[in-house]
Amino acid sequence: MEMQSIQARFSSQEQAESAVRKLASLRGDCFRLEREGGFAQADASAGSFDAEMAEMDAPVESFGWANEPASAGGTSFSLTAQIPAEAAEQARSVISAAGGKMLG
Repeated sequence: MEMQSIQARFSSQEQAESAVRKLASLRGDCFRLEREGGFAQADASAGSFDAEMAEMDAPVESFGWANEPASAGGTSFSLTAQIPAEAAEQARSVISAAGGKMLG
C-alpha cells in the first residue's frame, strides 16, 4: 500500500486530536502532533533567558513565561501523518471538517 505524507495546522489541540482519531480510521499512521507558537517560541531562547535570570536572582515566573495560558502568543498545532494514497482526498476532508488547514 502506497503511503502519502500530509501536514496540517489546527488552532486547538482538540481539533487536531479529533482529526487524528478520524485519520486513524482511514489507516493513517506515523502521527506527529506539535504545539507551535506560544511556549515553543519561548523555549527557543529559554536557555539564555534562564542564565540571565539566574544572574539577576529573579525567578522566571516573575516575568510571565512559566504560567502563561496555552493560547498566549497565537499557539497552533501542527499535525503530520502518513495516509494511504487512496484515502488522501478523504483525509483532506477530515482535516477541513475538524477545523484544520492543509499545508503544502
